[in-house]
Amino acid sequence: MSLYLKGISLITLLFLLNACNPFSSHKKFVLLSASESQIGFNNQLVENDSLNYFTYAYMYMGGGVS
Repeated sequence: MSLYLKGISLITLLFLLNACNPFSSHKKFVLLSASESQIGFNNQLVENDSLNYFTYAYMYMGGGVS
């Protein structure tokens, strides 16, 4: 393996290790309460023969909230 490839591999490894640091102080997402975000959501669904989990599974997962 050439010195150039070793250098590129080392730089790539260091970049990946730095990106995966769980102790980083830079947070990408912060949990907000409903009062802070002004969003109140409750996924209330009434099941019947035509609307149920087996027919429309994504309705029960709260899709579109985020």
